[in-house]
Amino acid sequence: MMFFKIARYNFKMGIIFRYKLYIIFAIFITLQLLFTLPIVMESSEKVGFMDLIIYIFSGSTPFVKDVDKTFQIPIIWCAFILYISYINQDYLLKDRFDFGQLTLIQMRSRINWWLGKCFWLLLNLVILFCILCVVTALFVSITSGDISFLNNNTCYLLSNISVEGVSIPILLFTALLMPFVCMFAISILQFLIQLFIDPIISYIFVGALTITSVYFDNNFFFLNGMMMKRNILFSDNGSINSISVLLIASFISFVSFGLGAILFRKYDILKHKKGAII
Repeated sequence: MMFFKIARYNFKMGIIFRYKLYIIFAIFITLQLLFTLPIVMESSEKVGFMDLIIYIFSGSTPFVKDVDKTFQIPIIWCAFILYISYINQDYLLKDRFDFGQLTLIQMRSRINWWLGKCFWLLLNLVILFCILCVVTALFVSITSGDISFLNNNTCYLLSNISVEGVSIPILLFTALLMPFVCMFAISILQFLIQLFIDPIISYIFVGALTITSVYFDNNFFFLNGMMMKRNILFSDNGSINSISVLLIASFISFVSFGLGAILFRKYDILKHKKGAII
């Protein structure tokens, strides 16, 4: 019963009262999709829903030192990760030193407080990915007149990725589920670092991991799982295996969740000084 109260509190304070951040996210996605209009208008086929999802999570081809002179940092991909991390950081930090402390005292249950915040992280991502899908579907409907799922030629024009022969379940797994799992892993890891080390360090860590993942094409840098251009299913030069990344990201999530629950039992949040958000 107490968990549901804290879950309702986090939903109200972390989502309802912060609706402007979700509107900004919707605008951000819309602006990224608008960049595709020249290609969409010139294409002989209508743009599909998954064409645009793949475009957002296409990322960049693997970086090759001293060879790839045309390598470009995937700005859209980086901005997507860093903005969601900012949303996490903003609420968790403010709540921790404001009403969150009062809630913790009233609840007298550290584990429910921790569970409530982890639940909020999950719910926050569900809402953000729903916004992504709704905005994308509306964009496809407006530009094409109806909603189609996928057009291989248009997808290739937008992202230089061929999905011919790839089944729909595999496509949904790599283009939507993998980014979701990777974002939850980095979100709960960020929360763990923020709570027990330092808020600024936690955001710097996310930024550093994001940039490092751009330059190192490796499964252990699990954010690579959000770049379809590096997936072995879609690129001959890619080395990212979705199953391996899924296992690594899931392991990080479970370890961060369990470690946080254990450490928080003896953690004195009232004595921890307030940090500053970037």
